[in-house]
Amino acid sequence: MGEIRRASLDEGEQPAVRLGRDGRVRPLNSAEGRIRASQLIMEMPGASLRAIAQRAGLSPGTVREVRDGLSRGEGPLPASLRASDGGGGSPVKTEPALVR
Repeated sequence: MGEIRRASLDEGEQPAVRLGRDGRVRPLNSAEGRIRASQLIMEMPGASLRAIAQRAGLSPGTVREVRDGLSRGEGPLPASLRASDGGGGSPVKTEPALVR
């Protein structure tokens, strides 16, 4: 199904969100929302997860992950998004080193 979506649009026209079967809109890459959530958490430390989630365009569960990561001294992005090539959050593929 993903191949059909990618082939149906030109490279510059790829959407940043996807509409799920349940009618909800979901981002293809949550990095921007996670960064926004971390900023909101720092600006409004007493705000509820739901309030931050609504403003950042994320789920409350994702905001909880960001908040917990910040409390552990980590950044807002998980390793899978930090090591991405900008293509929707998929990790960068690396070739194994050749041993001689």
